[in-house]
Amino acid sequence: IDLACVVIYGPDDDFGMLALDQQMGAAAHRDHRVVLTGLEPDRDYRFRLQGSAPDGRLFASAPVAFRTPADDADARFGDAVEGLRAVAASSEFSAAFAAGNAVDRDGGSEWSSRGDGDDAWIEVALPGPTPLSGVGVWTRTMATSARIERFEIETDDGTTFGPFELPDANGLHRFPLDATAQRLTLRVVDSTGGNTGLVELEVYRAP
Repeated sequence: IDLACVVIYGPDDDFGMLALDQQMGAAAHRDHRVVLTGLEPDRDYRFRLQGSAPDGRLFASAPVAFRTPADDADARFGDAVEGLRAVAASSEFSAAFAAGNAVDRDGGSEWSSRGDGDDAWIEVALPGPTPLSGVGVWTRTMATSARIERFEIETDDGTTFGPFELPDANGLHRFPLDATAQRLTLRVVDSTGGNTGLVELEVYRAP
Protein backbone atom coordinates (compact mmCIF):
# COMPACT_ATOMS: atom_id res chain seq x y z
CA ILE A 1 0.00 0.00 0.00
CA ASP A 2 1.32 3.47 -0.85
CA LEU A 3 1.75 5.40 2.40
CA ALA A 4 3.07 8.68 3.73
CA CYS A 5 5.35 7.28 6.43
CA VAL A 6 6.67 8.33 9.85
CA VAL A 7 8.48 6.49 12.64
CA ILE A 8 8.05 7.29 16.33
CA TYR A 9 10.79 6.02 18.63
CA GLY A 10 12.40 6.35 22.03
CA PRO A 11 13.75 4.41 25.03
CA ASP A 12 10.31 3.00 25.95
CA ASP A 13 6.71 2.82 24.73
CA ASP A 14 6.22 6.53 25.47
CA PHE A 15 8.55 7.06 22.47
CA GLY A 16 9.14 10.84 22.47
CA MET A 17 10.98 11.21 19.14
CA LEU A 18 9.77 11.28 15.56
CA ALA A 19 11.48 10.71 12.19
CA LEU A 20 9.97 11.50 8.79
CA ASP A 21 10.43 9.79 5.45
CA GLN A 22 12.94 11.99 3.58
CA GLN A 23 12.23 10.62 0.10
CA MET A 24 11.64 13.38 -2.43
CA GLY A 25 8.13 14.61 -3.09
CA ALA A 26 6.70 13.63 0.32
CA ALA A 27 3.92 11.76 -1.51
CA ALA A 28 2.58 8.35 -0.53
CA HIS A 29 4.81 5.57 -1.86
CA ARG A 30 6.14 2.09 -1.00
CA ASP A 31 9.93 2.37 -0.77
CA HIS A 32 10.63 4.23 2.46
CA ARG A 33 13.87 5.53 3.96
CA VAL A 34 13.62 6.93 7.47
CA VAL A 35 16.73 7.85 9.48
CA LEU A 36 16.53 7.80 13.29
CA THR A 37 18.80 10.49 14.77
CA GLY A 38 19.89 11.29 18.31
CA LEU A 39 20.46 7.65 19.29
CA GLU A 40 23.05 6.71 21.91
CA PRO A 41 25.36 3.70 21.49
CA ASP A 42 24.71 0.43 23.30
CA ARG A 43 21.17 1.30 24.43
CA ASP A 44 17.71 -0.26 24.08
CA TYR A 45 15.04 1.56 22.06
CA ARG A 46 11.50 0.99 20.83
CA PHE A 47 9.92 2.18 17.59
CA ARG A 48 6.58 2.05 15.80
CA LEU A 49 5.89 2.49 12.07
CA GLN A 50 2.96 4.72 11.18
CA GLY A 51 1.48 5.74 7.86
CA SER A 52 -1.50 7.29 6.12
CA ALA A 53 -2.88 6.23 2.74
CA PRO A 54 -4.21 8.67 0.10
CA ASP A 55 -7.76 7.53 0.91
CA GLY A 56 -7.39 8.52 4.57
CA ARG A 57 -6.79 5.10 6.10
CA LEU A 58 -4.29 5.09 8.98
CA PHE A 59 -1.87 2.28 9.77
CA ALA A 60 0.46 1.53 12.70
CA SER A 61 2.67 -1.40 13.57
CA ALA A 62 3.12 -2.96 16.98
CA PRO A 63 6.11 -1.51 18.89
CA VAL A 64 9.43 -3.12 17.93
CA ALA A 65 12.55 -3.32 20.12
CA PHE A 66 16.16 -2.87 19.03
CA ARG A 67 19.53 -2.13 20.62
CA THR A 68 22.07 0.23 19.13
CA PRO A 69 25.60 -1.14 18.60
CA ALA A 70 28.48 -0.12 20.82
CA ASP A 71 30.60 2.83 19.70
CA ASP A 72 32.77 1.65 16.79
CA ALA A 73 35.51 4.28 17.06
CA ASP A 74 38.45 3.40 14.83
CA ALA A 75 41.92 4.16 16.19
CA ARG A 76 43.18 4.91 12.66
CA PHE A 77 41.12 8.10 12.52
CA GLY A 78 41.29 11.23 14.62
CA ASP A 79 38.51 13.65 15.47
CA ALA A 80 36.17 14.92 12.78
CA VAL A 81 37.09 18.39 11.52
CA GLU A 82 34.72 21.03 12.87
CA GLY A 83 33.59 23.91 10.69
CA LEU A 84 33.55 21.95 7.44
CA ARG A 85 31.75 23.93 4.69
CA ALA A 86 30.32 22.88 1.34
CA VAL A 87 31.56 25.48 -1.15
CA ALA A 88 30.46 24.01 -4.50
CA ALA A 89 28.61 21.06 -6.02
CA SER A 90 27.75 19.73 -9.46
CA SER A 91 24.10 20.73 -8.81
CA GLU A 92 21.41 20.81 -6.14
CA PHE A 93 17.97 19.28 -6.57
CA SER A 94 16.38 22.10 -4.55
CA ALA A 95 17.02 24.32 -1.53
CA ALA A 96 15.77 21.47 0.68
CA PHE A 97 18.56 19.24 -0.71
CA ALA A 98 21.38 21.81 -0.68
CA ALA A 99 25.06 20.81 -0.64
CA GLY A 100 25.41 22.12 2.91
CA ASN A 101 23.23 19.27 4.14
CA ALA A 102 26.14 16.89 3.46
CA VAL A 103 28.28 18.52 6.19
CA ASP A 104 25.65 19.47 8.81
CA ARG A 105 26.24 16.39 11.03
CA ASP A 106 22.53 15.56 10.66
CA GLY A 107 21.61 12.11 9.32
CA GLY A 108 18.08 13.33 8.63
CA SER A 109 19.08 15.74 5.84
CA GLU A 110 20.75 15.14 2.47
CA TRP A 111 22.52 16.79 -0.43
CA SER A 112 20.99 15.62 -3.71
CA SER A 113 22.21 16.49 -7.17
CA ARG A 114 19.70 17.13 -9.93
CA GLY A 115 20.10 13.90 -11.89
CA ASP A 116 23.91 14.07 -12.15
CA GLY A 117 24.47 10.32 -11.67
CA ASP A 118 28.15 9.44 -12.20
CA ASP A 119 28.98 13.11 -12.89
CA ALA A 120 28.07 14.32 -9.40
CA TRP A 121 30.70 16.02 -7.22
CA ILE A 122 30.90 18.16 -4.09
CA GLU A 123 33.72 20.39 -2.82
CA VAL A 124 34.22 21.14 0.88
CA ALA A 125 36.50 23.61 2.65
CA LEU A 126 38.28 23.06 5.96
CA PRO A 127 39.05 25.99 8.31
CA GLY A 128 42.71 25.86 7.22
CA PRO A 129 45.42 23.51 5.92
CA THR A 130 44.92 20.34 7.99
CA PRO A 131 46.80 17.02 8.23
CA LEU A 132 44.17 14.38 7.51
CA SER A 133 43.75 10.68 8.28
CA GLY A 134 40.56 9.90 6.37
CA VAL A 135 37.03 10.65 5.28
CA GLY A 136 33.63 9.28 6.24
CA VAL A 137 31.03 8.94 3.47
CA TRP A 138 27.31 8.14 3.72
CA THR A 139 25.60 7.99 0.33
CA ARG A 140 21.96 8.82 -0.17
CA THR A 141 19.72 6.34 -1.97
CA MET A 142 16.25 6.17 -3.49
CA ALA A 143 15.53 2.43 -3.52
CA THR A 144 16.94 1.52 -6.97
CA SER A 145 18.72 4.78 -7.82
CA ALA A 146 20.83 7.64 -6.43
CA ARG A 147 23.35 5.45 -4.56
CA ILE A 148 27.06 6.18 -4.94
CA GLU A 149 28.99 2.92 -5.38
CA ARG A 150 32.54 4.23 -5.96
CA PHE A 151 34.09 7.66 -5.47
CA GLU A 152 37.42 9.51 -5.51
CA ILE A 153 38.76 12.27 -3.27
CA GLU A 154 40.85 15.08 -4.80
CA THR A 155 42.82 17.53 -2.64
CA ASP A 156 43.42 21.19 -3.45
CA ASP A 157 46.92 20.37 -4.77
CA GLY A 158 45.45 17.98 -7.36
CA THR A 159 46.32 14.70 -5.61
CA THR A 160 43.63 12.04 -6.10
CA PHE A 161 42.85 9.17 -3.71
CA GLY A 162 40.74 6.16 -4.57
CA PRO A 163 38.56 5.02 -6.09
CA PHE A 164 36.94 3.81 -2.86
CA GLU A 165 34.00 1.39 -2.83
CA LEU A 166 30.91 2.10 -0.73
CA PRO A 167 29.39 -1.23 0.37
CA ASP A 168 25.90 0.13 1.10
CA ALA A 169 23.81 3.19 1.98
CA ASN A 170 23.07 2.10 5.55
CA GLY A 171 25.37 4.56 7.27
CA LEU A 172 28.77 6.26 7.38
CA HIS A 173 31.76 4.32 6.03
CA ARG A 174 35.33 5.49 6.78
CA PHE A 175 38.25 5.44 4.36
CA PRO A 176 41.94 6.25 5.05
CA LEU A 177 43.44 9.37 3.51
CA ASP A 178 47.03 10.54 4.14
CA ALA A 179 47.16 14.16 3.05
CA THR A 180 47.32 17.78 4.16
CA ALA A 181 44.59 19.87 2.58
CA GLN A 182 42.33 22.88 2.97
CA ARG A 183 39.82 21.76 0.34
CA LEU A 184 38.59 18.35 -0.77
CA THR A 185 36.43 17.35 -3.72
CA LEU A 186 34.47 14.10 -3.70
CA ARG A 187 33.79 12.88 -7.25
CA VAL A 188 31.41 10.04 -8.06
CA VAL A 189 33.01 7.30 -10.16
CA ASP A 190 30.16 4.77 -10.31
CA SER A 191 26.57 4.97 -9.08
CA THR A 192 23.08 3.59 -9.65
CA GLY A 193 22.28 6.84 -11.49
CA GLY A 194 19.76 9.59 -10.94
CA ASN A 195 19.86 12.13 -8.13
CA THR A 196 23.12 10.99 -6.56
CA GLY A 197 24.30 12.75 -3.42
CA LEU A 198 25.26 12.38 0.23
CA VAL A 199 23.62 12.10 3.61
CA GLU A 200 26.90 12.98 5.31
CA LEU A 201 30.55 13.67 4.55
CA GLU A 202 33.06 13.79 7.42
CA VAL A 203 36.76 14.60 7.30
CA TYR A 204 39.13 13.35 10.04
CA ARG A 205 42.25 15.00 11.42
CA ALA A 206 45.42 12.94 11.66
CA PRO A 207 45.60 11.59 15.24
